[in-house]
Amino acid sequence: MADLNDTTAGTPDDQTAGVPVVGTGAAAPARSRVGWKRLCAFVLIVVVAAIAGWSAGGALRQVAATRQGPGFDAFGKALAAAVVVVGVVGALLVHEVGHLLGGRLVGFRALLLIVGPVRLERNATGWRWRLNRSLALAGGLAASVPTLAVEPSSLRVRTAVMVAGGPVASLVVGVLAVVIWRTLGSWSPGPAPALPGQLVSIGLLTLGACSAAIGLVTLIPGQTAGFQTDGARLLHLYRGGPNADRDAAVQAVIASSMGGTRPRDWPPALLERARGVDDGSYFEVVGWQLAQMHAADSGQRDAARRWLDLVLSHLDRLPEVTRPAVRYDAARQLAIAGDVEAARALVALGGRSLGAPFLAPLAELAILVAEGDHDTARQRLPVVRAMIADGIDPGGAAWLRDDVAALAAVLDAAEPSAPSR
Repeated sequence: MADLNDTTAGTPDDQTAGVPVVGTGAAAPARSRVGWKRLCAFVLIVVVAAIAGWSAGGALRQVAATRQGPGFDAFGKALAAAVVVVGVVGALLVHEVGHLLGGRLVGFRALLLIVGPVRLERNATGWRWRLNRSLALAGGLAASVPTLAVEPSSLRVRTAVMVAGGPVASLVVGVLAVVIWRTLGSWSPGPAPALPGQLVSIGLLTLGACSAAIGLVTLIPGQTAGFQTDGARLLHLYRGGPNADRDAAVQAVIASSMGGTRPRDWPPALLERARGVDDGSYFEVVGWQLAQMHAADSGQRDAARRWLDLVLSHLDRLPEVTRPAVRYDAARQLAIAGDVEAARALVALGGRSLGAPFLAPLAELAILVAEGDHDTARQRLPVVRAMIADGIDPGGAAWLRDDVAALAAVLDAAEPSAPSR
């Protein structure tokens, strides 16, 4: 999502020189900026995780082995293992819900919550439950965006509150769970409690230890699964400067789109700030992506193609779970432009489109129209339209509906196939 000032500002500068055309399979390597700070962050993460795991594991073994009480047989041990799993998932849930609650406090709107096998997505009519099939997301993911009611000047502080909500919730729940566990007398002398009491003790200990560990680890500046840790993002928001301004600008553009403003009408100053930092990060690629969307929706075909090539040639900078959506969106545009081979190559890479399930079938529809398979395209057109209408982003949907209308016009003008005998 991005944009620039006008028809000339929407073009990439000379950094696009030599960028391979989409579909060649070549990709420019991401810039390497691994230094001592990242090394220290990695070491701290390993140390904290090891200490937390050792402490929790030792305590659980002591509860299970030395505090066995009535009913703690094979069945009881199986229940205890299940309680441990519930405690771990509960700790993940606490952290992600903390982000959403932090966002709620500052006027953000929750869109996505993934924990373990559960995936909740907001659409145009409300929340929808889905099964999370991505192992990479099983550790938890939450997303919320600002609304138009949020003043752009306050977005940096509000974003920091949303980000901090996760670690704060984890640390608070972790401390409370451990205090309650100790208050119940888990380590007090005397007869071992019955099975229900032991299960409660194990559950509290697991929830407390894991929540505290998650809160501490996520506060360490670094990167995991392609995303910045909470600590890294809070640090750059606290420091201010161009990176923090870009973060706030991206949030403001999203708010504009969620308010119904389509890409060609996004505020030029915000879009300029969104792409104004050259630091080799995935945020830089997000800025290019916004510029590409603005140029495409504004009818700047050459500029949109150059931005698109630039984004795809640096796709490896984006978190892996976000790449399919970018590829499908690119495939749609390439198919409409007549580059069917490149579009097919991108769709063939597969993957689930996070937060926008309509992008894959829309890309396939554009390819079918470009290939002349009009009968199949006619069958899929109503489904694609319904999926877009069910989306949560009115601004982006307005742009996509125009593309769908253009595809429908091609189908209307085409001769229907003769019926088979």
